Amino acid sequence: MFDRALALSMNRCLSLPEFDMNPAELVPPDAKKPYTSLIQVFLQLAEVQSEIVHHMEIKNRKAREDVETIQTLQGKMWKIKETIRECQKQPLHTEEKYLQAEWMGVDFVYHSVMTSVVKLHPYLMDDAGLHQQLLGYARTSLSSLSEMLSIAKALVDFHLFRVSVSC
Repeated sequence: MFDRALALSMNRCLSLPEFDMNPAELVPPDAKKPYTSLIQVFLQLAEVQSEIVHHMEIKNRKAREDVETIQTLQGKMWKIKETIRECQKQPLHTEEKYLQAEWMGVDFVYHSVMTSVVKLHPYLMDDAGLHQQLLGYARTSLSSLSEMLSIAKALVDFHLFRVSVSC
């Protein structure tokens, strides 16, 4: 996932090889282990990142094809956002400080990936609405990062960290 994020940020190809595997097979969902839902969301976001990188590598696409691909990616991202909202409502996720911080990380990654999706749009420079949408996702991503950093300073009790490690 981090290789994909770096590739998108620096507008370059992936450094690590692709793997063709269903994320659900890597970490099956388990209600007793709250971190599995986090991992599932991160894996879904990594899949979208892969699609973005592959889309960027293909040249000579028609604008209509680009728009269709972007709409498909946005649809996947909106489904991921719904999953994030559902997971964040679960009691342990609202009570456990480290889980809350992890979900802030998910919000940061989500908005960062949405920024990358909107940047793919062929009419971005001609459409003020798309440009505002891009700026909105980028600003939200940066705000999430800032909030994560301030929360991280408050989470210094390593006794609480055992929850993160054991889950």
